[in-house]
Formats: sequence, structure tokens, C-alpha cells
Amino acid sequence: MGHDGAGPHYGLLPLTDWNVDGSTATGHLARPFPVEPAVRVGQDWWQRLGRPRPPFSGTMAITSQGCSYLTALVVTGPARGRVVNIDLDPERELFFSPDTDFLAWYERWLDETADGLDTGGFSLSIPGTEPTLADTLTTSPDPELRIAAARTLRRRPYLAPTTRAVLRAAVASDPEPVVRASAITTLNVAPTDEDLRVLYQALADPAPAVREAAVRTLARRGTFWQAKARWLLRDEDPEVKKAALKALEDSQVLTEEDVLPLRDDSAASVRAAVISHLSPLDAPSAPATTRAALADPDSLPRVTAVAIGIRRRWLTETDLRAVEHDLDDQIRKRVTSALTRMTRRSAGSASPRTR
Repeated sequence: MGHDGAGPHYGLLPLTDWNVDGSTATGHLARPFPVEPAVRVGQDWWQRLGRPRPPFSGTMAITSQGCSYLTALVVTGPARGRVVNIDLDPERELFFSPDTDFLAWYERWLDETADGLDTGGFSLSIPGTEPTLADTLTTSPDPELRIAAARTLRRRPYLAPTTRAVLRAAVASDPEPVVRASAITTLNVAPTDEDLRVLYQALADPAPAVREAAVRTLARRGTFWQAKARWLLRDEDPEVKKAALKALEDSQVLTEEDVLPLRDDSAASVRAAVISHLSPLDAPSAPATTRAALADPDSLPRVTAVAIGIRRRWLTETDLRAVEHDLDDQIRKRVTSALTRMTRRSAGSASPRTR
């Protein structure tokens, strides 16, 4: 164990892959990793330590979680022996596993695998039996622990009726919106009729993040929620509007009439979503709406309009020439490429007539 083989995520890394960030500095493992487990750090943790880049000295990589995510073991420093989850993207924060050491971390993975827990989300989970986790969700004063408890319960293959009742109570009355939203996502795994009633009630939660989570989870679950989802298309929060659009689309009940009132929404992300959702509907208004978005003051709707308009061949050469020198680099590249293809197609169709 510890040199390749079975383990969380993609398995344990071989010892030859120990170097977290490719540092070639002498004494990398001997220099202390400066972060303490008891201190909750933010996204700028390395800057507050006065470092020009995230310092991963004193750590060795033990698993890859995919993309830029890694799990590392601290071998030198105040957290020696602890397992820490790292994102090599310096804009993301790191967090320690709650396990006391590497062996506890590995044995928890073995136990959870034997118990049939979903292997996804292991790094975001905490140790505990189902009753223990339900108790944490109910009684812990720490909202981060309550969130972790809900996430961990989500990985279990089956939840007892008493646990589902705890989750329903969390959705209805936990004081923290992020906890309510996390409980919603967990409750959506094989929900009972009583669970669905609570999820429906959450569509009217005062917190946008909770309304968003609720409408996402209800997609494809009958029709009882759809009128409320259409009401959420007028929500004050753009993320809620987009979630309602997606839920109705996923349930194959989204219409052109649902989407068009959002064309002039104050949020650029919603205006971009309008173009994205009109296209698969083959709505009669889609080509004109896409062309009009080329003049949007924000780049996101313009980028979306160019990408979809080129793919659906809704944009003429004149349309493309109008945004050929757009300030957005992505738009310029797409337009240049599309115009080049148009020129080649024109040359190809003209060549037989010139012979």
C-alpha cells in the first residue's frame, strides 16, 4: 500500500509521482508545509503567508482527483501526517481531510467501499455512520460540518426513513441557506412523496441558492412543480431563472413563450441562456434573436450568439463582418474561422463555372 494500487479517486499514485507541483527545489520534502489543520484558509491563503505562489513544500501527492485536483500527505510541518486536498489552480482554497492520519483516511475509504457508498465525493465527506451523520446534521453548530454531513449521506446507497426525516427538517428549517441547499440535493436521491412535497415548498425559500437547488432537483419528476418553475422565470435572481429554464428544458416542456420574455433581462448570463435555449427548440424567433444579440453590450451573449449562430448557419457574411473586430478575442477567432470557411466554400462552388 502506498506505491500505486487501489485507493480513492483514481487510486494511489506511485511514489515516483510524489511531487505535487513539479517543484525541483532542493529539500522540497524537508521544508515545512506552512498551513495548520485547525486554521480554515481562504482562496488567498498563500498570499496571506507572504508567498508569491502556493507553497506545497513538505507534501507528497498520494492521489489524483482529476484535472488540477490532488490529494497530498503532509510529511513536514504543523500538519505532519494529515491528508490535505489541493487544487493547483491558485484561485482555489485547500482543505484538510477530517481523518487523523493517512491510515485513518485509507481505512475510511475501505470501509465506505465495503458498505456500498458511492466513491464520488470522498474528499468532501466526513467519517461517520448514518445515524452519526444525521445527528451531526441536526445538532452541530458548525454549518460546514452540517454541509459535509449532508454530502456524505448523499453517497449512501439507501437512507433510513428517520434519516430522510432529518433531511426534510434541514431543508425546511436549517438557518443556513447552503445547508438547506445541500440537504435538498441529498433528499433528491430516490425521493419519497413526502420528500417531493418538501422540495416543492423549497421553491419558495427566501434564499436564491435554495430555490435554485430545489428547481434543479425537481426536473423530470412529474408535472406538479412546472407551474411554479415558470413563476421562477420571473425570479429576481439570474441563477434561479437559468435553473428554471434548464429544468423545464430537461423535462421537455420548455416553450418559446417561456423563453422570449427573458431576451431583455438585466443579467447578461440570462440573455445568453435565452439564445442557448431557443436553439434546441427550433423556435421561429431563434435566428433573429441570435442576430440581435451580436449587438449586446456584454460579451457573454455575443459569444453565445456567435457560437450558436455559426453552428446553426443563422449568421450571414454581413452579420459576421459586423463583429469581425469585436473586442472579445474568442469572438474574433470564431468569426475569422467562419469567414475563412465561407470563402473556401464560395471558391469551391465557383471553380466549376470558371473552367
